[in-house]
Amino acid sequence: MPANHNIPHTPEAREKMRKSHIGVPVLCRRRETKVIDGVTLYRCGTCELFKPRDEFYVEKRTIFGIRSQCKVCHSHTAISSRDPEKTKAAGRRSEAVRRARKANSSVTITNKDWDELERLWGSKCLKCGSVNNLQWDHIIPLALGGDHCVANLQRLCRKCNERKQAREADYRTQEQKQWVIEFKVLP
Repeated sequence: MPANHNIPHTPEAREKMRKSHIGVPVLCRRRETKVIDGVTLYRCGTCELFKPRDEFYVEKRTIFGIRSQCKVCHSHTAISSRDPEKTKAAGRRSEAVRRARKANSSVTITNKDWDELERLWGSKCLKCGSVNNLQWDHIIPLALGGDHCVANLQRLCRKCNERKQAREADYRTQEQKQWVIEFKVLP
């Protein structure tokens, strides 16, 4: 639900925001700690290993003054988020969701559904067999009232998708259509 920016913040909310800006931690829940041989160890939120304070980056807005991830996990997260293919795929998915929402399609597809669809369809265009510049295409276009759902998607290359324009065209085989019907039943 979008925020209503016409309503002013409550005094409690203003105080909470003020404290977060000056670095006063919010007391909500604490991470688990251990003391071994007089050294306090903090649990990493990702790998869940207990490590000394110097293996965490400083974060002044938290209770302990350190980040929830250790330096190693933080680096892995930062590097994996820079993967250009993952970034492109996430961008395409969010653009498809945005277009569907704009077209008043109430159906949503989860990331797990996208991954399963990619596994089922493989990595080639259903019309020409190309493996370059693959895109997800709506069989019944959103502009013509089609839904953004698993049953209305097919894999096409950019060239075939642009040629199709806003027309209905289903290039799936009977077997692939059957896969879509049984999609939610798959393990």
